[in-house]
Amino acid sequence: MSFDKCICLQAQPDFSAFWFTLGIRGAVLMEMRFTSELPNVFDLTLERRYVFEDPHPAFFNEQDIDTLLYAVVQAIELYTGKYPDRSVRCKAGDQIQSTIFRIILRANQEVLTTIFSIDEEDTERFRPFSRKPDSPTFLLKRKPDPQRSPHPIQHTLNTYSQLFGRPVFIRLCEQNQGCKN
Repeated sequence: MSFDKCICLQAQPDFSAFWFTLGIRGAVLMEMRFTSELPNVFDLTLERRYVFEDPHPAFFNEQDIDTLLYAVVQAIELYTGKYPDRSVRCKAGDQIQSTIFRIILRANQEVLTTIFSIDEEDTERFRPFSRKPDSPTFLLKRKPDPQRSPHPIQHTLNTYSQLFGRPVFIRLCEQNQGCKN
């Protein structure tokens, strides 16, 4: 899967939730949450909300679908970059989520397996083209890599100086990790 467009993800400071908009005029807000019921296993859930109370349904084009698939992979990468010891469980709450997770894993298997081990829950390994009537649960775990350090987390603050009458751009970085330009 190749994607050329930059996606504007918004996130909670601890990366427990990410969100972005899709559709015509950004009519759909997609939210991804990482929640835990087991130690070091975090469930990824996808929710969609309609931004406008518009009588017209939110239509998606091919680019919106690509954005959705890419954003989910990006959120998993960023989350596990911050928390490399945690596994992400893609547990489908419905058939749509199950389809989305399976498409993501099929389309990105080659890229994902470079930094993740991917397994179906209660089985030995992920089989991307198996056809099962139920909704399988997938586990993604970052492979150990002593050369790869966790992503430094940067926050930006855009404010305004009353003293000088100018905008001020501030990049906030996690302690001991420094900011990269």
